[in-house]
Amino acid sequence: MKRSILHSFIVLLLAIPAMTQAQGNASPVIYKDWNMVIESTTLIDVSYRIVKCTSVTQAHLMVFNENSVAQNAHFNIEFTNIASGEKFTKEINLACTKATIYKALCESDASLDVLKINLPANFNPMGISVKVTFKP
Repeated sequence: MKRSILHSFIVLLLAIPAMTQAQGNASPVIYKDWNMVIESTTLIDVSYRIVKCTSVTQAHLMVFNENSVAQNAHFNIEFTNIASGEKFTKEINLACTKATIYKALCESDASLDVLKINLPANFNPMGISVKVTFKP
């Protein structure tokens, strides 16, 4: 009997941090998961997802420099609200180490904030098209 109570107490103690963390961190709402948009002639891949981490809908970008040399990922990314035709464009300029993936996530550190783009509130997160235009 004492062993059973002790076992239950230990299980409860181990479960408290997990329950506290689950209540404190709401899961992000993913409207569109990772979609590849384009690959440049210099082997830079750009992918995106549409997500709400807290109260703001964002586009998160993933940039992969497949090249064997460091280079800049310099491009415009255009988001179109399909229902209204309204467009929103953002310029991205990211120094990329060779053969490296840069992936924005809700919990990413501030160094990847350039890859997190707040979308206008009137954009339907399920009805967005994306276009990337690389710059020289």
